[in-house]
Amino acid sequence: MPGGNGPSGAAETASQTLHRLTSYDVGWYQRQRSKPDEDGPPPVDDPRVVDLKTDDETRFPWFYKRYAEPLPRVSLPRDLRPTTASATAVLAGTAGVAPRELDLPALSRLLHLTAGVVRTMERPARIWLFRAAGSAGGRFPLELHVAAPEGSGVPAGVHWYDPLDHALVRVGPAPRAGAPVIVVTGIPWRTGWRYRERGYRHIYWDAGTALAQLVAVADSAGITARLYTRFPDATVAVLVGADRVHELPAAVVSLGDGAPAIEPDGPAVAGEVDAAPLEFPLVTAAQRAGEHDGLGAPWASGAPASTPARSAKPVEEVVLARGSQRRMDPARPLSGDLLRTCMRGALRGVELPHCLGVHHVEGFAPGLYRWPDLSVPVRAGDLRDELHWVCFEQALVRVGPGRGQAAPACLRPGSWGQRHDVHRQRDTRPAAVHHRGERGSSPSRWPTNRRELRGRDIQQPHRRSPRHVLRPIHTCWRNRCSAATNRLPDDHRRFASGFSRARSSEARASAGPGRRRPNRSCGGLRGRSCRR
Repeated sequence: MPGGNGPSGAAETASQTLHRLTSYDVGWYQRQRSKPDEDGPPPVDDPRVVDLKTDDETRFPWFYKRYAEPLPRVSLPRDLRPTTASATAVLAGTAGVAPRELDLPALSRLLHLTAGVVRTMERPARIWLFRAAGSAGGRFPLELHVAAPEGSGVPAGVHWYDPLDHALVRVGPAPRAGAPVIVVTGIPWRTGWRYRERGYRHIYWDAGTALAQLVAVADSAGITARLYTRFPDATVAVLVGADRVHELPAAVVSLGDGAPAIEPDGPAVAGEVDAAPLEFPLVTAAQRAGEHDGLGAPWASGAPASTPARSAKPVEEVVLARGSQRRMDPARPLSGDLLRTCMRGALRGVELPHCLGVHHVEGFAPGLYRWPDLSVPVRAGDLRDELHWVCFEQALVRVGPGRGQAAPACLRPGSWGQRHDVHRQRDTRPAAVHHRGERGSSPSRWPTNRRELRGRDIQQPHRRSPRHVLRPIHTCWRNRCSAATNRLPDDHRRFASGFSRARSSEARASAGPGRRRPNRSCGGLRGRSCRR
């Protein structure tokens, strides 16, 4: 768009337009606070923003893709192979697991601990499916596909991962030679149903979570996993049957040595993402603006990190225990060693600067720190009130007077005093670091199957809440992706450093238990984090 809205007065790019038209300012937030029970309007009155009633239960999106025609299926092993390396050592890069080749049991473990259904919640209208990797608002917008050439140790072909039946559905012919790959795609309508065009950001935040978890699960089993976020989008879309409008290629992870097998030997069957998915033209334009024609270099894993806090819990135990956290221990502080372990494990190999707000951590004066220098705060003092506002007044960041909360806050760089864009502050919400996850299912137990759910809609509606525009605080690591996508050129939009977010979630759950208490002032947030 001409008119100097881009950097240095240049024309606005597609991703900059999307960001500008979906960013919240103070005025919008104040209006929303005054009418908390009404459906939140879009941030900007612009004809390019889709006119949509959010959270419309009559248009509730499917939780996963479906295929109209019967296709060959391969049931995956349900007894997941255990590992012994601790999650903290895996995340720190010090586990020293012996390498092994990919086989079907190893692939089964990777898929289930990344995107499998690990928990369900039953309500009158539908059953909600919770995946292994967390998702903003419980939307779970990701689909996983496995592309394996002949002779790779796993069934040859291009397969869609059925998360409910824990099976591979063959949707296309085997790719040409190379290492087997997992292709991650995103469904804009699944997040847009609640967040409109802003749901595009959620796709990549959630992808960062899932990818970090996938890489950690692979590392714990000795499988070489390489993450690619620059790849030929059109080629990968043909490989898995994505239309690049309602289903977008987001990432490629190769499993083993050699170049990833992403060259299709024929088109794949296209799945249906919903009965009537809605397109968001701004999202389509931003995605197309960041597409590539060739394969880039894989992400570097980073040098091993020193982690003073230790735990013997393996990755699979940590993954299956995690959940959205709103239960904190108000009686004791967070240990300095645990904070350092979480930060070093989460940011290993990530160079994006961070600011760290500290409330109640042993050996640290309260204030704002500039990671990795934790010796002296760049701004000392109690920042609870300001962080409470930065977090859209969500109570998790601040406990009542006279009660301590072990809650550091991780923020992306920016002027602390600038308040003109609430979205930019909101996307860097604080996150409590000392907590435990909800108990999940064991690796060998499966919550349900399609036969048990026959005749019912396997979804569950959220209940309306007074402050429905706010979503749960999970952890801060997902939010680095937003900081990067808002500022970098289109061809750098993917992930920035969001993929390390799950590292911190696993490190927290594995580094030490804490006494939990229900957060009774959760601000009316919906989803699995609200325990009313």
